[in-house]
Amino acid sequence: MAGGSEMSIPSIVRRKYAVQEELARGKFGVVFKCTDSVTREPAAVKVMSKKGNKEVDVYREVEILKQLKHPAILSITDFMDCDTGFVLITELLNGGELFDYVIEREFLEESQAVDYLTQIMEAMDFCHKKNIVHLDLKPENIVLKEKDGKQLKIIDFGSAQNLSVNPKIKSMVGTPEFIAPEVLQYDPVTTAADMWAIGVISYILLTGMSPFLGDDDMETVGNISTGEYEYPDPQDEETYEDISNLAKDFIDQLLIMNPVLRGTAEKSLTHSWMVETKKGDNSARISTGRLKQLRARRKWKAVGKAVGFLARLRSISLTSSGGDVCPLSPTSPLPPTAEEAECTVNY
Repeated sequence: MAGGSEMSIPSIVRRKYAVQEELARGKFGVVFKCTDSVTREPAAVKVMSKKGNKEVDVYREVEILKQLKHPAILSITDFMDCDTGFVLITELLNGGELFDYVIEREFLEESQAVDYLTQIMEAMDFCHKKNIVHLDLKPENIVLKEKDGKQLKIIDFGSAQNLSVNPKIKSMVGTPEFIAPEVLQYDPVTTAADMWAIGVISYILLTGMSPFLGDDDMETVGNISTGEYEYPDPQDEETYEDISNLAKDFIDQLLIMNPVLRGTAEKSLTHSWMVETKKGDNSARISTGRLKQLRARRKWKAVGKAVGFLARLRSISLTSSGGDVCPLSPTSPLPPTAEEAECTVNY
C-alpha cells in the first residue's frame, strides 16, 4: 500500500529462497516469485503481516493445506512464524486465473467447461470427504498451473474450516456474489456452501452472466435470498448459443436453496451432463463476449468493497476482523547475519 511503512522479508527467508518479482498483493499479504537456493526449484512466497492476520487463522489455514495433497489444490511446502510476519511457501502457479484464460478465446466449448468443472469437483470432493469446507470459492481463486490452460489449482484457503474440529461453526465470509443463502442466514456452515458457489461459477462460465449479481451488494444479497434466477434467451442475443438442458439441470442441482437437498461434489461428478459431454456429444459452442464484459465489471470493483459490506452485515450478529498489510520489496538471498529475524519453522 502506498505510503505505508515497509516491512522487510525475514532474513531466514532470503537465505533459503532467492526472492524475485512481486506476483500479487492483497489486503492480507503479498506474494513473490522465488527460487529455492538449494534445489533451484521455483516457488511462491507469501508474506503476511501480523498486524492484519490473526495467528489462529493463519495456523488453521496451514494445517488445512497440509492435509490437502491433491493435484487440483495449491500445495504448501514450507511455513514460518517470524517476528515480522507469517511466511507461506507454496508451489508456483504460472497460468493466471482460469476466467482470464477463457476470455482470451472467442469461444468456450461445453466439453472444455466440463473438464474444468471436473477438476474443481474432484478437488472439492477430496476436501469435503475430509470435512473441510473452502468457503470462498470464486473465479479469482481458481488458477491455472501453467499457461497451457489444462491443469487447475484451487487457492486461498484463508477462510476454510475443518468441520471435524468445529461442526457447528457459523461463518459469514467470502464474496456476496458467491455466498450460499444459509451462510447469509448465519446458519452453521456445511460443505454444501461450496457447492452453491460452484453452481454460481458454473452458471457464469457457461452463460457469461452472474445469476444473482445486483447493482450493489445489498441487491445481490436480496437476489440470493430469493434463490430466483433464469437463463438468458439465445433469441435475444445473436452471439449467445443456448447451453444444453443437461447443463442447466447440472447447475439447477447446485443452486438449490435447501443445503440438504443440494448436489454434492461426488454426485455432481456422475451427473449426466458431466458424463455425456466428455464424449463430445451435443456440446454447445459458447461465445465469451458476455463473460468478457462481466469480468471487466467485476475487476472494476474496489478490492475491499465486498469485505467491507460483509463486515457491516456481520455486525448485526457477530464481530468481524481485518487489517492492512505493509508493502514489501523483493530482495536477493543474503548470507547469515547476527540480526537475522527469529522464526519458528513449523512445517
